[in-house]
Amino acid sequence: MYAEDMLFVANDIGRFSIGSTTDGLRPNSDGSLTIHLRHTRPEDPAEAANWLPAPAGSFNTTMRFYAPLAPVLDGSYHLPPIQIA
Repeated sequence: MYAEDMLFVANDIGRFSIGSTTDGLRPNSDGSLTIHLRHTRPEDPAEAANWLPAPAGSFNTTMRFYAPLAPVLDGSYHLPPIQIA
């Protein structure tokens, strides 16, 4: 998560990204992970566990793959779209 100036977004919980080593994440029952990108902390504890604080204004998201598997390399893997709720 980056602000418009492409710098990390300062926030009260000190979370600047979510990755495979992020402590406390709560996967969905099917094993998927919903990440909540929003300015204010979600009231639901399950959503708050997967919250990536966003600035009040515009921001940029980036997905990085380290040691990607074949579907990423051959282009057959597609990230699910960001949904606005």
